[in-house]
Amino acid sequence: MAVAAACVVWADEGKKSDEVTLQGKIGCAHCSYGVAKSCAVSFKTADGKIYTLTKADKDLMEARQSDATLKVTGVVSEKDG
Repeated sequence: MAVAAACVVWADEGKKSDEVTLQGKIGCAHCSYGVAKSCAVSFKTADGKIYTLTKADKDLMEARQSDATLKVTGVVSEKDG
């Protein structure tokens, strides 16, 4: 299974044409999924892809160890392959 890491940027206004909505299990990019050198908020979708959030707030940083389901809307971009 290939693991893809991408960044999702939070949308401030209505959904734009390049935005997507994704849902997955929240976790730590470093500790849970091993896709980053330091701790960050990530989530894993049902198809096994891992996405790392940019600009995650304090509440999400604390929730990353909860194994909860996360639903986000934003723009997906690839970084570092």
